[in-house]
Amino acid sequence: MPRCKNIDHDLKIIFLHPNRCGGKSIEKILFKRNPIIGSADHNLPEQFIKKFGIDIWNNYFKFGFSRNPWNRVASLYFYRQNNLEWFPFKNLTDYLENGHYEFPLDFITQTRYFFYKNKKIDFVGKVENYTKDFFKLTKQLKIIKELPQLNQSKKRLTYQDLFDNKTKKLVEEKFFDDIYNFGYKF
Repeated sequence: MPRCKNIDHDLKIIFLHPNRCGGKSIEKILFKRNPIIGSADHNLPEQFIKKFGIDIWNNYFKFGFSRNPWNRVASLYFYRQNNLEWFPFKNLTDYLENGHYEFPLDFITQTRYFFYKNKKIDFVGKVENYTKDFFKLTKQLKIIKELPQLNQSKKRLTYQDLFDNKTKKLVEEKFFDDIYNFGYKF
């Protein structure tokens, strides 16, 4: 049985957290967990339903944050490269072509987190509008919280500088659903 930690039965909320989408900050502020490597809850809708049942899924407020797929891939790539002793990929192309074998979680689309049976969850904010969308979320939940920014990648070139035509196209193919469903462009 999966350990689903991003659920609050008092507030009746479920937080869906694709990796590298600002979720550790939300896990800290709303679920009172100190974020460390490996502490995040990246469960999909099916896992929440399996553990808590369809009635809770249908009656709780479900939310999450999406991120531009190219920016997310760049963040994933550098996060893995900088935080693992063993990183088997020689470059971004190699990671995009073979990374799903070593890091399958990195290649789950955000759409899988934010849609269940073709129905979108209640609220999907965007990392690109994080502070503003978090404020909208807390207003909707009728709670007042200030958002800390945790687990941020070290500043690098903009993600656009990292991609060539091949890697740009690989992201387009692998994350087409996210690009389409959340209106992202390179």
